[in-house]
This record gives sequence, structure tokens and C-alpha cells, in this order.
Amino acid sequence: MANQQKKLWLSVLLASFLFGYFCVIPAWAGTAGSSTDPLVTKSWVDNYVVKAFSSLENQLTELENKVTANRVIYLWVGSKMGEVGDSKCSLPIAPYIKNGRTMVPVRFIGEALGAKVDWNNATKTVTYTKGSRKVVLKIGSTTATVNGQTISLDISAEITQSNTMVPVRFVSEGLGATVLWHNTNKMVEIH
Repeated sequence: MANQQKKLWLSVLLASFLFGYFCVIPAWAGTAGSSTDPLVTKSWVDNYVVKAFSSLENQLTELENKVTANRVIYLWVGSKMGEVGDSKCSLPIAPYIKNGRTMVPVRFIGEALGAKVDWNNATKTVTYTKGSRKVVLKIGSTTATVNGQTISLDISAEITQSNTMVPVRFVSEGLGATVLWHNTNKMVEIH
């Protein structure tokens, strides 16, 4: 009889445990692996954070594109002064013409166009990134890449007076801008 009572109590205990585990806890905790589950895994949290920040990053990129979309950039050959939108700005070195191409400071033109500018000193390579567009130039090389496609250049990026200089039309158009040349006053206009 005692043995039967033990089995009965064990059965009741097991049934209570199983009922609580499969019925009460899920109702209290929500769907397993969801944000309401108290035992959320690290991978679920990581995926949630990546999705949330990815959405914010896309919104930020769209906003940056809207801000820079209507900005006009004016540069004059031989002048360290330029204009970006309504603001006058100073360049570290004046744009100059070499082999029929206007050369401008690397960081200035990238940032004025709203691109992220990365310089790799070891490889002497500059990378511009703006949204889905990517332009890569290497000092002294007459090839560059735009969105992974190799393009031949008639002039390479170069270092002048400790400043990296790049061909303004190639970089600007590679980042989706339109470039106009005004020969009468040696002015570059970028939209």
C-alpha cells in the first residue's frame, strides 16, 4: 500500500510539474525565444539588435542623402576658398589642373559630397562610400574601382604638398553627382 501511495504521489508530482512547465510557464513567459521569454538566448538578442540598428542606419543614410542632394559645391582652380551649399569653406590646398583634369583634396571632396572617406596609409588607397556607392583610388595608379568595376583613369591620384589629390570629376560622378566646368572663371560646379 505504501508503495502504491508513493507511485500515486510521484505521478501527481510529475503531472503537476509537466502541467506547469508546458502550460503555466509558456502562458506567463510568452512564445519561447521571443522578447517576452525570460530565457531569451544571446543569439536572439544579437539578431534583434542588428535588425534595430540596421533599420536606423538605413534611415540615417536616407536622411544624409536628402541633406546632400540639393547641396551645390563650387570650387575655383587656384583658390583655397570654396562653397558647399550656403557655406564658404577653406581647402588645405587649392585645386589645380593637371593633364586637363582638375585635382582636388581627397577628404574635402568626399565629405562635401556626403561620403565616408577612408584612407589606408599602408596601401596608399582612398575609399569613398556613399550609400550603396563605393569608389576606390590608389596613389599613382591609373585604375580605380566604382562599385567593384575596374575603371581606367587618364590621371592617377597623387600626393601634392602632403595632401592627397584626386580627379574631381571621376570621384564626384562615381558617387552619383553631376559635374559642370565653367572655363571662363575656371570653376567646378557639382550637384
